[in-house]
Amino acid sequence: AAYERMLARVERSRVPGARGRVAVLHASAPSEADLLCARLRRDDSLQLFVNEFGPVMEAHTGPGLVGLAWWWDPTP
Repeated sequence: AAYERMLARVERSRVPGARGRVAVLHASAPSEADLLCARLRRDDSLQLFVNEFGPVMEAHTGPGLVGLAWWWDPTP
């Protein structure tokens, strides 16, 4: 359900005509990040970046954390 909420927030924030830039971040959870990427790739207007959280974030959350950061770029 958390993935659905994250994806819904991206969609609700959409800026008409803008290109979306989405960073998929994970803490030792590449498979889970891939699941989110697969869902996001359905939208051709999104450019995806995948990276790991740093060790400090993982130390506080533990492995398995997955998150999104995004912004809408109005330039073509």
